Amino acid sequence: MIRANKHRYKKLMIGMFLVFLTITSVAFGIILNILSIYGRIAEWSLEVPVDTSSFLDPNGEELEDAAYFYDYRFSNYHLMWDQVVGTKFENDSETYGYITYTNITKYYFSDNEALWGGTAYVSWTYKYLVAVNENNVTMRNYARNVLINLTSGLSMLMAVPNGGLGSDYRGILGRGYAPPDGNDTWDDIFDDEPKHFNGTGIYSDWRWRGYTSNDEYGGYYLFLAMALKYLSDIEPIYENVSLIVDQLCEYMLDNNFLGIHGTGSTTGVDQKPLLGNGGFWIAILLKMGAICFPEKYENLYLYYMANEFLYLHAHEGGLQETVANYYAYHFAYCICLGYLLLEPITSSIGRVFYSGFLESIWQYTRNHRNAWYNALFLMIAHENGLINDNTELLNLPEDVSTMHPVENISQIVADVGDQLTRYTNSHFPDLHYASPESIPEEYELFSPVSEFVEKYNFSPALQDLLGIDENDLFYNKPLTCDYLEADWFIWNDNPWNYDDIWCENLRREYPGISFTLPYWMMRYCGYFEEGTD
Repeated sequence: MIRANKHRYKKLMIGMFLVFLTITSVAFGIILNILSIYGRIAEWSLEVPVDTSSFLDPNGEELEDAAYFYDYRFSNYHLMWDQVVGTKFENDSETYGYITYTNITKYYFSDNEALWGGTAYVSWTYKYLVAVNENNVTMRNYARNVLINLTSGLSMLMAVPNGGLGSDYRGILGRGYAPPDGNDTWDDIFDDEPKHFNGTGIYSDWRWRGYTSNDEYGGYYLFLAMALKYLSDIEPIYENVSLIVDQLCEYMLDNNFLGIHGTGSTTGVDQKPLLGNGGFWIAILLKMGAICFPEKYENLYLYYMANEFLYLHAHEGGLQETVANYYAYHFAYCICLGYLLLEPITSSIGRVFYSGFLESIWQYTRNHRNAWYNALFLMIAHENGLINDNTELLNLPEDVSTMHPVENISQIVADVGDQLTRYTNSHFPDLHYASPESIPEEYELFSPVSEFVEKYNFSPALQDLLGIDENDLFYNKPLTCDYLEADWFIWNDNPWNYDDIWCENLRREYPGISFTLPYWMMRYCGYFEEGTD
């Protein structure tokens, strides 16, 4: 009788395992099929060559003047409580001349303060390094002070929700914060809604915005990585950054790398890799921990590489972002840049991740005419000694050279110069201009999504789940920035997608980082010279 029961139990367990295996296989197959659908919709974007015949030649003096102008506006009008903000000005000029843009009537706080703060941090870091290299003491001190302010603001995104900095506190990251008397400046955050909370401990009278997503973590991790890579000699910056790194490492390890909301529940953020993708997230966090506290985190970093097989997931982003959620490329690139600056590709781990970067997100976007992505690619190659002064690739590890994009690097440099020249011609100053009402004749619209919706009979619910819309129109080649609508960060917008919103509000000004971020990166690499044609 006992043997019979054991036999039935064994059969039951085998049956349950087979059912589980079947369900898992079906689910895995569905996921792969969905990803292949995205790939088939967007595969046209991989095959569009960059048209170099229309490139504009940049003027060094004009670009430098624009960068100085934007940075002056940023430090004087776009930092409130050390957070990056948009602004609206009084209508005190019939012609909206920018000289009169001094009387602020409204501040626009983003839902992504950590992302835009981290993005601005990159721009000011490279401006600081340019000043050091050029022995420009005035510019160096100016950039240093702004970096200290940005560090303070980004630190408060961690301190306000948790009561302080360091591993003695929780590691919840906020989207934004306001002091107790900030109601007149940012009234929305004082509204009673699920995203808004009072701070903790000494910040209990402050307010912060939660439900933080990977957008914010991407910008935040990049801020920390930039500070560790380049600014460790600035004591007030390094002190805060090292405390935050310890705080985040402990908290994310304790919570299995899940994002946590102010209520203690999860936000939906999960930074563990999946299906061979997403290994950069844990890698960058633990790499930063290993730099700041090697005795505490270096072995953990290596453990996750070897035992949790992060190196098998050394890819980032997905081709689906070209047709759905283009903004996801931006924060994915933030993680790639931060990690590949900290883990050199001369190491065995770095080579694997660099190869994955080239095979995935760079491959998906290399012909998007995106000045930020192009400058970022050049920066990684520059800082790892892969490009010489003649903008030629060199010193490639053997296991990378077989798949490295061997296109003329000078073309990528020229592409960034063309886009920033166009930006100064069409978006200077960084106001809320309307998009042009006409597009050049060589751009043709087509609708690849609707074709697949019709072919596979996608329901509205499935379209919503996939983040696609059958009414979306795309161009046959990416729009240059002079045909994109003004925004917080113009490179965050899909250059392939048709947008018929032509609104204009010339009293509203953006922070200018759309221009300054790629400009100072290129200036640091030596591709734009100081005030010369």
